[in-house]
Amino acid sequence: MQPDRGWPRTYAVGAVEGTWSSTITAGLRKLPTGSTSDEVSALAPGTNVRDPEDGGLTINIWLPLSIAPAPAGTYTAEFWADDGKVTQTDAVTIKVSEEC
Repeated sequence: MQPDRGWPRTYAVGAVEGTWSSTITAGLRKLPTGSTSDEVSALAPGTNVRDPEDGGLTINIWLPLSIAPAPAGTYTAEFWADDGKVTQTDAVTIKVSEEC
């Protein structure tokens, strides 16, 4: 992504792994200044396990976001998932560079 243009319409993807019995909500926060991700994804109770042959995991979270123009650098946002009892987070790296 280039500093002067940002990325106005894109998305982040994630995978919740395991088995869960309540709805999981997920979103993004701590985005670079001016960036937004206003939607929260809801994942119904279910199971998502790795494929025994190739270790692949189905992507089951899609979050739209808009990344504002920003100075070149590496930014760390946060993906969060909450089942109503426990919230887990993971880092999301956003890299803005002068040249792609």
